[in-house]
Amino acid sequence: MMTETNTTNTTKENSTFRKKLKIKLKIEKNPTLSVLQSLVDDDGVHCEKIGIGNYYWSFPSEASSKLSAEVARLEKAVASKEAEAAAAKKAVDDAEAASAAGGDGRGGGQTSAERAAALKLMEDKEARVNELKSTLADYANSDPSKLEAINEAAELARDSANRWLDK
Repeated sequence: MMTETNTTNTTKENSTFRKKLKIKLKIEKNPTLSVLQSLVDDDGVHCEKIGIGNYYWSFPSEASSKLSAEVARLEKAVASKEAEAAAAKKAVDDAEAASAAGGDGRGGGQTSAERAAALKLMEDKEARVNELKSTLADYANSDPSKLEAINEAAELARDSANRWLDK
């Protein structure tokens, strides 16, 4: 109504307009005020208090200009996020290229030949450690403390058996 008439309206005029259209709402005593207040709160309608009356108005082009401003703001945000994504992708590509070249991304690094030699040395050392662990497991059966414990257990078992037989 306000954008069609291009005039300001008071609360009374808005109520009479509702009555002219024969809109009957039984929800509230005066639903026009609550609808106008919600429109004012949502920036759909402007309100000015002049004297003892409140005047309401709305411009037809105002809503479209708000929408176009919001679209422009969102397009700018999208463009900035796309630029950030492109920069992040470039950083990832650079890191992958540095990693593929044998560097660790911090300036120093090993060439692929040095890396292969280091990996070979590490595998040799791991194989030697495993070999020593298996040798240690073989010698564990000959551990003097274990042999002594076995002998003590055998002697205790013999003494226990003799105790029952002596009586």
